This record gives sequence, structure tokens and C-alpha cells, in this order.
Amino acid sequence: MAKLTATPRQQSVGSTASSEDIAMRTLMTCVLTLSASLLLSACASAGPRGGQHSRPPVAANADADGDLLQDVVDKCPQNPEDVDGFEDQDGCPELDNDRDGVPDAMDKCPNEPMVRQPGVDPSRGQGCPDDLRPPTIIDDK
Repeated sequence: MAKLTATPRQQSVGSTASSEDIAMRTLMTCVLTLSASLLLSACASAGPRGGQHSRPPVAANADADGDLLQDVVDKCPQNPEDVDGFEDQDGCPELDNDRDGVPDAMDKCPNEPMVRQPGVDPSRGQGCPDDLRPPTIIDDK
């Protein structure tokens, strides 16, 4: 899905010749996000001309954490996404996909939550739905 964002800001360009007022230039940066790793950006400015401030700034796309999601769309720009097929477009690592308390790195079933049972120690499970079922006792009498 494409997304367009526009960011206006004011920039001082110095005093005007007729007064002590500070001349201001309005800069507008537009970013069109085509996908998580493809951005198009453009800048425009309006205000007094002259001096070193007459050129619009050059837009640069940044990816601080190196996860191939640009920082403007990355919800966690300082933490790389753990690309594992689970919520990979947000830019945030999900360390426990099924939220069962067993980190994905140790979870044999990272997308299926372990079923918690009363009176059973959750530390003995390996993250799969059947791990914490109470043992079945067979009475041969």
C-alpha cells in the first residue's frame, strides 16, 4: 500500500534589508512510501531568495538498524526486524511470536502458544500446545 507524508518546517534565511525582522523560508518535504524498502522523496521551498539557503535540502533515506525498512516507516528504527514471517513489515523484532512466554529461539512451536495448565511448572515446556498437559496416569488394578 502506498503512503504519502508531507512535513513542513520553517527555516531562517537572515535579516531583511528593510527591517530587523528575520526572513523565513517554508520548506516542504514529501515522502511517497511505495513499499517498506522503496521510498520516493521530493523537497520544495517558498520564501525569500538568496544566500546559501536558496536551495531545497537533499532528502536522504536512512535505515539505521540495517533491516531494509527505511526509518520513516520503521516502528523500531534502532532494533532490526527478525524476519521470520510474523509481523515482518513493522520493523520491530518479535522475540515471542505466540506470546506464550517461551522465546522463539527456544520455542519448538513459535507460532502455536503453549497451553498453560494449573499446577504444572511452565519451565518444563518447550513452547508447544501439548507440552504442559498433565500426565495421564494409568491404573492397572
